[in-house]
Amino acid sequence: MSSKDDFFDSAVTQVSKKFEHGISTEKVGNIYVENEPDVFLWEKLLGAAICKKYDFSLANSPISQDIGTRGKCRFRQAFKLANKNSIFAVDADFDVLAPTEEFQQIIVENDYIFHTVAYSRENLLNSCGNLEAYLTKFKYGETVHQINIKEVINELSITLYLPFLYSLYIKSTLKNTEIMQQFNKLYENYAECIFDEDKKSEFIDLCENFLKGNAGDCEHENFQEFINDTKDKGLNKELTYLFLCGKNLERLIDKISEKIKNRIITAYIEDFSERIRKEDDVKRKLISDKRSEVRNYLKNSANLSTLREHLFDPSRFELYRVIEKQFQIIM
Repeated sequence: MSSKDDFFDSAVTQVSKKFEHGISTEKVGNIYVENEPDVFLWEKLLGAAICKKYDFSLANSPISQDIGTRGKCRFRQAFKLANKNSIFAVDADFDVLAPTEEFQQIIVENDYIFHTVAYSRENLLNSCGNLEAYLTKFKYGETVHQINIKEVINELSITLYLPFLYSLYIKSTLKNTEIMQQFNKLYENYAECIFDEDKKSEFIDLCENFLKGNAGDCEHENFQEFINDTKDKGLNKELTYLFLCGKNLERLIDKISEKIKNRIITAYIEDFSERIRKEDDVKRKLISDKRSEVRNYLKNSANLSTLREHLFDPSRFELYRVIEKQFQIIM
């Protein structure tokens, strides 16, 4: 099966043959992923040697049948069939961190279902080590950003740690689905805190009020057991951001990147304007043109979507070794 094949077009356990350089080769089997962008991620994680032995198949491909479900949901009934010939590679979501349903337990227990450990693909692509690499491209001439992204993400993670545990525990034990929506609102504007101490104080207050409002649902011995269990799965104060909803994290990182670009533009233009010795009208025109030039340059050279594609390195991900251990069963 090729990377364009649809999961439902073939039996789960089908083993394919493929021609490589004119030679027919027998593949060990298939690796089932959720969609096309996930192929890129899992090729990076698994490495060339493993990928040569398997074909990728998609839950959602360009030829997918519309059956009302997407992504991992289309795999649920087939998870129990996972074996060395039919491997699933999926986002962990909250299924691994706090399993409450049978299919989630299967993901945790079946060695032939690989998962991202962190919430999703977006969390890996936006991990701190990779962000540091991307941000090396955020510059114009000698003007560079002065932000310590690791420190920014650390502050976010530490502040959100307990609110995240509260919300995940309440969601899992009380089946309260609205609690996660309330939690997600806490950090949706965190980008405003990067260069504004007042906004940062407001963010901290929001989190503290969230804790006070939900403390009654978490005053149990079971809550401490729950915390210990999540620690065993990689969650700690500094790594909370890796377990946030991936789409939300990526939107936040995109907002932060725009804040950084604007800082670079402002710093360059301030220096540029001081060096111009022209009449006011001419000077204003030169500054306006230069501002557009710098903005367009950063839009192209510091495009996060492109940088994620070209500079992502899984070994920079804090929990990469935990993910890598999963692959030993097929080495």
